[in-house]
Amino acid sequence: MKKFALASYALYLLGGLVITAVGSVLPQLLTHYHVSYTVGGQLVLLGSLGFLIGVPLSSFLLGRFREMNLLTIAALMIALSQMGMLLLPPFEWIIAFNFLNGIGVAALEVVVATLMIEVFIGRRAIVMSYLEVSFGLGALLMPLVASLLISQNSWRFSFIFITYLDVIPSQATLSISVFWVAMLIGRVATGWIIRIVTYERYLFGSIGGTIVSLVLFIVLKEAVAGYILLGFLGLAMSGIYSITMVYANHTFTGSARIVTSLITGFSGLGGAIFPALIGFTMDASGITSALWYITAFACLYLLALCIIFFVQRDAKQKANNHLQPMK
Repeated sequence: MKKFALASYALYLLGGLVITAVGSVLPQLLTHYHVSYTVGGQLVLLGSLGFLIGVPLSSFLLGRFREMNLLTIAALMIALSQMGMLLLPPFEWIIAFNFLNGIGVAALEVVVATLMIEVFIGRRAIVMSYLEVSFGLGALLMPLVASLLISQNSWRFSFIFITYLDVIPSQATLSISVFWVAMLIGRVATGWIIRIVTYERYLFGSIGGTIVSLVLFIVLKEAVAGYILLGFLGLAMSGIYSITMVYANHTFTGSARIVTSLITGFSGLGGAIFPALIGFTMDASGITSALWYITAFACLYLLALCIIFFVQRDAKQKANNHLQPMK
């Protein structure tokens, strides 16, 4: 069982590495191919659409093929797409390879998350937080590795920081590291925090902290405060995906495969819509408007969580009242 868990964490580490590969060198890609932020957003959009298609496809195949076979196919798709992008072919091929990469990562995550949810029934929150730590470590390592291959005077992943806070690229490179280090710390702490608070309280606190951090980042517009708030943002967002997954499976017991696929699918849908919208907004009306859009999305999540919480609470109260003996 320990080897199975370690292998699962290694696969999520791989997922974190490859899903951020394009983003880590996105400014260089935009410069190399002479395309705008809008086109860059569309590139990420199509990669996310590949992820979105990969979720139901892998869920469908999961019931018909062995898990090892699906993971092998996913790994081959990822390897092919990464090698293809490495050659810097015409931009249309970059789009196609990124689309294929999204499908491969989706298959990898769906299969691994489903197996972990089914196997570790009593420790779902803990193992999911460890999976997210592994994914975050991969997402942290890729920009660091990419930065070693990019000259000191080039843009890096943190270009939504250079523009807004007017800092030089060499200083702005710290932003992605600050964010992902905070994410890793938060994900390590999630397994401990979730033992002393309910899933609902954890999610309310995380989303609330995300909104506050974003609003302060927009309003203060100061470099030092920006780094600090980016750290708080990473901490606040660190466990949202994994605890949402566990909370949904806890609420809808006995439907692990369906729930896991739906949560992963909606995550991919957000990943598809979000970059395209933000890229278009940055070109059309600037970075400040894009940041307010991000904040609005966080508020929508909080609203949805409130609705789910109150509906579930009312349903439980009605069930308890129905079970009480008549006087």
